[in-house]
This record gives sequence, C-alpha cells and structure tokens, in this order.
Amino acid sequence: MFWSMALCGFALACDPNAPHYVDGEAPLEVANSTDAMGQPVTTAKATLALKFRAPSASESADLARESTARGYAMPWLRDDDIHLELLYTVKNLADAPGTFKLAVDGASELIRYDEDTVAAAFDAADEDPVLLGLLTAIPKVVPAHGTYQGVLREDDFSEAALDLDAMGRWMGNFAALLINRSDVNPTGLDMVPKDVVRPALFEITLRFASQTHMTCTYSLRVRDDRGQLFDGHGQELMPMPAAFAPTFAMP
Repeated sequence: MFWSMALCGFALACDPNAPHYVDGEAPLEVANSTDAMGQPVTTAKATLALKFRAPSASESADLARESTARGYAMPWLRDDDIHLELLYTVKNLADAPGTFKLAVDGASELIRYDEDTVAAAFDAADEDPVLLGLLTAIPKVVPAHGTYQGVLREDDFSEAALDLDAMGRWMGNFAALLINRSDVNPTGLDMVPKDVVRPALFEITLRFASQTHMTCTYSLRVRDDRGQLFDGHGQELMPMPAAFAPTFAMP
C-alpha cells in the first residue's frame, strides 16, 4: 500500500494522539468470476467494524443525565471525537482501461444504513428504487494494468455521519441528504436540533464495482480523541443499531 502502515493495533503502548490504521481483511475483486447463471460478478462488498470500549457505570450515568437534559439520546461515540478516513488502492488487472465505482454504507451505534435494506423497502412498496451510497467516491478510469490511489477524507465521513443521523433520528429526506453537501444545500436538516451531538460511524461497508477485472485494497485511518478504541481490557461495546429504511406515503 502507498501509505505508511505504522500499525500498533489498539494497544495502550501506542501514542494516544497517533492515528490507528485498520486494514480490510482481503482485497475486493470484481470481474474475475461468474455467478450461478454464468454472468460476470462485477460487484463486491465487505464490512469493517471498529471495536470500542463500552462506557463505565459512571459514564453511562452521565450520558443518561445529559440525554434527559437535551431531550434526545446522547451517543457514546461522538462524531467530534472519532475521525475516520478511508485510504484505498485500485488495481486494473486487465489489458484494457476500465472504470470503477466505490460507495460506502455505514452504521453508528444508533442507526445502520445499508443499500440492500433500502432497495428491499422500495421493492416492497413497489416504488422505483433510489439507490445511493451513504458516501460515494467519484468514478475513475484506470488504464490497463494501472493503479489508482484515493482517499475519502475525514470531512466526507463527518458529512456521512450527519446525513445518517438526520435521516435516522430526525426524519430527513434521505435522497436529498445523500445528494447534497450540507454546507451547500441543507435540505433535509430542518428537524435536526441546532445543538445536536452526532453519533460517529463505528462500521463501514464498501461497495466496489467494475466491468473490468480489478482489485481494491483499503485501510481505515482512525483518530480517537478520547481513547475509546477497545484495547482488550474491560468490556467491549456491542452496538445494535436500528436499520434505516425509507417510508412511503400511503396511496
């Protein structure tokens, strides 16, 4: 990989201010096999979940008190404390140039956004599907046997956390939220409290697609301001987020 992988796991011996890097288990590979119907497999996906420590009894009590005072659930993992960045490398293994697409779904401790769940909701309602990733990279053309290195930045993930919270807790229109950057067009944020504390993403699902034989390797860079990453001691946080699905007006 093109970035320095100064991996130290989640050990306490690491500098608490230094970023952690968590690699995907295996490269995503497309257009190198066929399905049961003999069609090329042109999409691949993988989920990467970060491990965090659970709050102590006193920390849980503090969260409960603040939730009562604010009138909404205070997250344990806050977007202003947990900062994510995705580093990825795409290799074109074919003898011709090709285009790839990369989208990212994700989950906070409260809400999970999964494109398959959204697609199923549209199908059940007999509606034309509107399928969008929580976070989407600009499609790129990679030359034959070439390599492309890309980054989805911390501000991209912060925007994704904002969109997920707005659609999941505050009934924002998910298509408007995912299409627009909030600093350019705040459509869908009408019901979000001005002082809201957004939950951070703890899990991402990558969706990689190409008609050309390609691989995608990836690593998640994590800055953990409050030392909440699980280090093997104490209790691990086991989030159970609710699945987001769009709602439709009754005919």
